Amino acid sequence: LDYSFPAQPESGINLPFVGMTMSVDSINADFSTADLTFNNGGMKRVVADRQGLTVDMSLDATDVTDESSIAWQLGDGTALTGRSISHTYASAGNYDVEVSYTAASGTQMASKSVTVGDAITGEIVANRTGLSITVDADVTGGVGDLTYRWDFGDGEDIVSGQSASHEYESENNYDVTLTVTDEINLQLVATLNVDIVDELALSI
Repeated sequence: LDYSFPAQPESGINLPFVGMTMSVDSINADFSTADLTFNNGGMKRVVADRQGLTVDMSLDATDVTDESSIAWQLGDGTALTGRSISHTYASAGNYDVEVSYTAASGTQMASKSVTVGDAITGEIVANRTGLSITVDADVTGGVGDLTYRWDFGDGEDIVSGQSASHEYESENNYDVTLTVTDEINLQLVATLNVDIVDELALSI
């Protein structure tokens, strides 16, 4: 909707997302005013929770009149029924999911594009020398580019990169935590407990 305000020329909400439609009944010749009709068809959307190739999905809709009518097409030839479903895809990729159901106003549809990939798996490989440590993320899986964040457990800043190095200020036992995130926000969180000993001080 254009409110003719230069600092904010367009405002509004995503009407289909909240289950609404809008029609213009009449409008002034100078476009200063208009009569509008809003129809509330009930909010509907597909909620998806992904873990590797497995996706748990549910229909979030306020206008379902017959639960047994909810039917899913999962984009790989699989058809399931029910408000909540779980499905494991055979391979990584992007799938167009559609769900239909019966409402008072007739058959309704909701859809969602779902991207799945192999779960991120792996471990931390570490080499320690005195108060210094070098770490490497040995991981596989995920969708697209991966980001790496290292927390060395001593309160210092987070470090990025598949490999990283860090210098501790004192001997202690530390938890090194690696968080790997892919392009669809699937994550691997791995932790390695390390004993940091100042070998130079011991040798004096």
